[in-house]
Amino acid sequence: MINPRSWMSDLPAHISQKALNLISIPGSHDSFTYSITQHNPPSPDNSICRLDICLPRSFLSRILYPWSVTQSLSLVDQLEAGIRYFDFRICARQKCLNKCKNGESGFYLVHGLYANLLSAELQSILGFLRANPREVLIVDCNHCYCFETDEQKDCFESTVLKILDYIMFPYQKNIPTLEELWSASKQVIFISCHRKSPEKIHPKFWPSSSIKSFWPETVGPRAMISFLNNHIKSRRYVVVNQQFLRFYNLNQNVLQLVI
Repeated sequence: MINPRSWMSDLPAHISQKALNLISIPGSHDSFTYSITQHNPPSPDNSICRLDICLPRSFLSRILYPWSVTQSLSLVDQLEAGIRYFDFRICARQKCLNKCKNGESGFYLVHGLYANLLSAELQSILGFLRANPREVLIVDCNHCYCFETDEQKDCFESTVLKILDYIMFPYQKNIPTLEELWSASKQVIFISCHRKSPEKIHPKFWPSSSIKSFWPETVGPRAMISFLNNHIKSRRYVVVNQQFLRFYNLNQNVLQLVI
């Protein structure tokens, strides 16, 4: 029986020697949203947050909450269940730069509402990976909000590196195999869109061009499965051995949210 906690460690050699983008890796969408509550303030990633000028924030939070929360398990519980791809959306809060200089982090995970601090979630991830040295995680920061200056972007990189530096696999043109990561004692591929110019990004971060996204745009399971199968079979959009593929889940049904 497969142990979801250590499934990568237990893979046979003919799979662990394949590039990671040739292995089906289970992931979660808006992975961090378990920590969002109805009391959390609206975040800048949602245009509705501008209504807090004329409406109480508590009222807006209650409206946004059903759309904002897509996960019930913590990141560690997801890792224990076998998830090895995390979807992150990061926001730099006001005065985050001063906090960064003081040794704190002003970067939050967001999805309509503010979730936990990025640094707190990275610490929880590190704890799991230390206990499971042959498990590998892809962290994909595919939305970065309020990153206005190079200094903020440097601060973001410092926040991540302070926690994960020694287990981050540096960017390279070709996608590595599990065995390459194991040999290098690395466990994290950290993809981020915080810099538009790949040449300016820290070498431990993978540019957003390293991954290609597909969204089925449907609430129907059969339509989604058909969409995924067609793209997986063709692979016509993928740069061979140089890009990851990311497939999203079903769209939420408005009626289900209201109920």
